[in-house]
Amino acid sequence: MDYQQDLADAWLDHFRTHGVKYSFDEEHGIIMFEMRLDKCKISTAKVIIILRESFFTVFTVLPLQCEEQNRSELAILLNRINYTIALGDFEMNADNGEIRFRYSVDTKEYIPGDETMVRSIAFGLHKIQEWADPITAILFGLTTADKAFTLADGKQPR
Repeated sequence: MDYQQDLADAWLDHFRTHGVKYSFDEEHGIIMFEMRLDKCKISTAKVIIILRESFFTVFTVLPLQCEEQNRSELAILLNRINYTIALGDFEMNADNGEIRFRYSVDTKEYIPGDETMVRSIAFGLHKIQEWADPITAILFGLTTADKAFTLADGKQPR
């Protein structure tokens, strides 16, 4: 076990308290569940929380994978999107086209409370919803990265 047990207990208590259906891989310190999205073309996302000794990382994984012929355009788009995001980033697995948003929280000095947990999950979900239209346009081969980026016109670095 290479994660803080207190951190795992805090997350599991949080999910039990809020009635979240989750799975927990105790050996590897990984919590997984699905969330419904209602403000974009992508209807659900898988959330994976990886617990470690001094931090946790929340991955919000899209249910769609990018086909090989569209991966270079998506990589360009994700790079442009990441430039506008101050915290976290989008990633794409070059081998299978999986797309996810990653956000980490340092827990060296404390065990996070409910507010931090909720925000760390909500942040990735918000970014998926915010950028769903440009990402799906590339996934379905409808446009280029440059044109897709303009679908989210007015984004400023934050």
